[in-house]
Amino acid sequence: MKESKWSKSFSTYICAVLVGCLGKFTQANAYVKEAIKIFNAQAKKNSPIELFAVKRNEYLKKNPVKSKEFCELLAIELLYLWVSFPFCDEKSLNKMLQGNFIFILILRLFCLY
Repeated sequence: MKESKWSKSFSTYICAVLVGCLGKFTQANAYVKEAIKIFNAQAKKNSPIELFAVKRNEYLKKNPVKSKEFCELLAIELLYLWVSFPFCDEKSLNKMLQGNFIFILILRLFCLY
């Protein structure tokens, strides 16, 4: 059987964000913990998407999901990433990972920063 190319920890992060958008914060925080466990168990951890997922999950572990609005902001961030990934080279993706580049950009777009 062929192994999926999808990142399991990133997919679990997506579940956390979407469940949080529905207001199910306990379940969202459980997905965050699960995503961190999945990431730590993986042998290969160097893809940009994995690094993004672990960075977001670590933030959410320290700052548990408590707001639908925050999860909706994270969902918008995911949509932005989804659209932009095909146009980014590895150097650009790594630059985005150096800080909260995308998160700050979205906050500025919505006048929250």
